[in-house]
Amino acid sequence: MVSCLLLHKKNIDRLPLFRIAVILLLISACVNYDIKLWPGYAAILPVVATALILFSCNKNSILLNNKVAQLIGSASYSIYLWHWPLFVTLSYFELLADTKCRLLSAFASIVVGILVYMLFEKRASKWLKKRNKKQIVASILIPALLCISVFDYTRSHSGFLWRGGDKYQKVSAEIVLPSPSNGWCFYAIASDKKLKLGENGVTCHVGNTDSKKNAVLFGDSFAGHYIPFWDSVGKQVGLNINPITTNWCSPSVGREFMGPKTSIAYKQCMFNREYFAKNFEKYDYLIFSGAWSYIVSNAESLRNVEALIKMAQGTGKRIIIMDEPYQFEANIGELYKKSIWDRRQFDITKYLVNGKNAKQKEVDTILTALTAGNKNTIFLSRSMLFSETQTNGSGVPYSLDGEHVSVIGSLSAAEYFIKGNNFHRLVNFLQ
Repeated sequence: MVSCLLLHKKNIDRLPLFRIAVILLLISACVNYDIKLWPGYAAILPVVATALILFSCNKNSILLNNKVAQLIGSASYSIYLWHWPLFVTLSYFELLADTKCRLLSAFASIVVGILVYMLFEKRASKWLKKRNKKQIVASILIPALLCISVFDYTRSHSGFLWRGGDKYQKVSAEIVLPSPSNGWCFYAIASDKKLKLGENGVTCHVGNTDSKKNAVLFGDSFAGHYIPFWDSVGKQVGLNINPITTNWCSPSVGREFMGPKTSIAYKQCMFNREYFAKNFEKYDYLIFSGAWSYIVSNAESLRNVEALIKMAQGTGKRIIIMDEPYQFEANIGELYKKSIWDRRQFDITKYLVNGKNAKQKEVDTILTALTAGNKNTIFLSRSMLFSETQTNGSGVPYSLDGEHVSVIGSLSAAEYFIKGNNFHRLVNFLQ
């Protein structure tokens, strides 16, 4: 767009444009990019700078008119191709922790790119010039198809799991979100295309399914990940639990939604809430759980959750509010699986202190206030549900992705809870 605008200016002085471009490049190198926003507005800087450099066509600049710059320019595409695998490899081995390491990785990308350009790209170009069109097409198409086939198989099967050994395959099957595909009934309709909209999402029962004492587990994926927990606890206390859960659907009877309203999960959420509103009286106990850290940050969601809890308290029914698990800024499940793959000890302690700690304290204050002074409401806090180490007895983290708990995490939380004193408090509460 910049180039098109400038092309209409035939008599423009191009030297100032070149200087502006260099300044923009220097600024872009100093900008602290937020990876979540990339390639947001900050990407305009290097793009405009590049357009200005090309348009200015400054052949006399000592900055660009030298052998080093020309070599880097010739090898630029090779450098571009190689910087990403180098970045991923170094990130995998956690070697990009500081600016010095990142600068070294950028330098390594330039060196590798130039070597590949000199040793392969130039030779390949000369070789192709001596071939006819059919040979050129075949020499490019056949390797490309082979690579695409291997890469697609690797992607669809999450790599070659057998390479990680039996333990890795075991934890890979356990460190997943509960879903119908692994024997649980969190109705993740947003991601599971086999699930149908409607009443199939409210028919599941876990725990002691023969018991006359029944409960509803109502909420979003942060309720869904507790389904294995309540299956174990329900069997212990003689409770039949009906999970009514789907993606982004906080416990509420309002119209707000934490996810995209274009998703089919929005329609399922509205169905779930309508079903709950019409049928909650048939349940002896109401269990609420949600992505509280997100909910308290959204005024409408928090207001509707508070209204639901107060309405439920007004009925005199027994209410259980489940705390959210410990929140991390890293994908703990993947990091743990990576440690198993690499045959090394996993250390979760370095991830415990993070930017989400303050928000979780705010959540606990709000949820504690909602349950205070009401004898028919119990708040199962994080410390009641999970060991302070945030791992089970075998060292496996409860966390799946840094936010939810996994199947093994949920079952381990149930085991921890049942062995603790707060389990007896719940038993007394249910009587």
